Amino acid sequence: MSFFRPCKPCNCGSGLMRYDLTDAAGIFCCYVCEECEDQKKKKFNPDIFGRNSRYAMSGDEEQLEIDYDF
Repeated sequence: MSFFRPCKPCNCGSGLMRYDLTDAAGIFCCYVCEECEDQKKKKFNPDIFGRNSRYAMSGDEEQLEIDYDF
C-alpha cells in the first residue's frame, strides 16, 4: 500500500498543482494553487488564518475526554 498522494491540478482551471489550504488550527478548508489562493481565502472568515487569533493552536490544547456514562 502506498501513502503517496499524487499531485493533481487545481480545479480553478489554472493548470497549476493544488495543495491544501488549512486554517490556523490545521483544519482543511479547500484545495488551492498559487493562482487562486487569495481569491478562495476571501470566502472564509480572515480571522481563522491568523497565527495569533483565538482559532490558532497554542500547543496547550487539552485532551478531550468523552463521558459515555450519561
